[in-house]
Amino acid sequence: MAKSGFIWHRKNRTLARLLGYEEWATVGLCECLWDSTANRQPRGTIGVLDDQEIADEVGWRGDPEKLIEALVGAKILRRHPEFRLVCEGWSEHAQDRVRKRLERAGETFWDGAPPWPDRARRKAAAEEPAGHVPPPATAGGTHPAAVETHPADGSLPSRTKPDQAVPDQARPRREAGVAGGRPRPAPTPPARPPSLADSIDHDPDDPDQRRLAERLASIERQIAQHEGRPPSPRELRKLLSVISTPPGGNPLDSLRRAGSDWLAVTYAVCGRFEREYSPPLLSPEEIAEAWIDARGGPSVVALGVRAWLETRGRDEPLEVAVERWALEPGETGEEVPPGVAEILLPHLRAAAVPARAAAATRGAA
Repeated sequence: MAKSGFIWHRKNRTLARLLGYEEWATVGLCECLWDSTANRQPRGTIGVLDDQEIADEVGWRGDPEKLIEALVGAKILRRHPEFRLVCEGWSEHAQDRVRKRLERAGETFWDGAPPWPDRARRKAAAEEPAGHVPPPATAGGTHPAAVETHPADGSLPSRTKPDQAVPDQARPRREAGVAGGRPRPAPTPPARPPSLADSIDHDPDDPDQRRLAERLASIERQIAQHEGRPPSPRELRKLLSVISTPPGGNPLDSLRRAGSDWLAVTYAVCGRFEREYSPPLLSPEEIAEAWIDARGGPSVVALGVRAWLETRGRDEPLEVAVERWALEPGETGEEVPPGVAEILLPHLRAAAVPARAAAATRGAA
């Protein structure tokens, strides 16, 4: 299903412009497309259906070719040499029910990504050989293969083969877990090699923290390549400081203290940066706009702010009240990025809907 704020996403706006529809209508069209893909082609290979079938799936009554061209132009779909058409970003945004279905069928997404990337990486690491474990030595410290025998006729000794030196009935006693034998140490999976993402303190077992740390490391590598220098852990930590500095507060030096909402929004901002990269880094204004868009847009957030202000019931200028709202963490403990209050002020002044009628609250916004 479409994520919160998709109605204001540039892809949806492009699709609405190409089809001549309202933006709320194209959200419904995309919902139908993704739901059909999840049910009929969970790998994301919707192009196995012809254009008319796709049009029927989404309820399109016009020219099917026009619909497909618009979906491709808005980068909702992508042309593919094998599957004809595939859903853009399907392996990244597919729902859990789609991933479970692929896992049961033993299939991957159209781009080759496994249903659960984090699980696949952990499984691959656990299955790697832990190194050679030498067989136990004899009581005198000599390997059985090196035992010499002395013939009774006085001829030169010869080295016996391991199969001759170790009776068959003795071999099973060496295997781990056999009573009377010497247990071998259990193989330990190799440690994950350190990466640039490890320069940011985070919980590697938390998938959201690990994902954001790796995304920030990817951005640092892009910036380093553009500036003609090697990636730097120090610059990576500085990047985290830039994007996490709250108004009047201290920046984060560890992702362990970040809330889940903040991690999700910041990851989305990083994705936008990687798609539209041009130095310098995103400005505070762009970060504030991304934060608002991820919560439904300025109108929705403004309604939540008005509700919050009414519950406080203070008699103070709107600018002061909104700044106080931005400095007080929400129900999730998340900080509001600088610049959000300035963007919301015009919407708050123009809003005619009473705050008590708004279904949104600041925590849900």
